[in-house]
Amino acid sequence: MKWSNEYRIGIPAIDAQHKRLLELIQELTTALHSGLRGSDVARTISMELFITRAF
Repeated sequence: MKWSNEYRIGIPAIDAQHKRLLELIQELTTALHSGLRGSDVARTISMELFITRAF
């Protein structure tokens, strides 16, 4: 899933968080499908959790 301006809610800080969250989900998906090491996947998951807690 990629960011699209149709997802904007009009609050720049929240829009930026949502955009970054979608980027992290894409990174996680790529990591899982490309066979990267577990540490690479864990780093992506950690970033995702950090941003998710911001909500």
